[in-house]
Amino acid sequence: MTVSPWLVLAGALLGAGLGAILLGHLDTRQHHAEDEQAQLDDQFAQLIAHIEEPQP
Repeated sequence: MTVSPWLVLAGALLGAGLGAILLGHLDTRQHHAEDEQAQLDDQFAQLIAHIEEPQP
């Protein structure tokens, strides 16, 4: 049984397209996680600064 070269090409393009979509989705999630971590770091720093303020 032989496979049409067009079928092989279509499968390769479909696989590459799905792979690119998946990588784009994972990259977006990574940037979102980095943004959340930066916000948490800022909030933690503010909390520490508030705790370290001298009380009257």
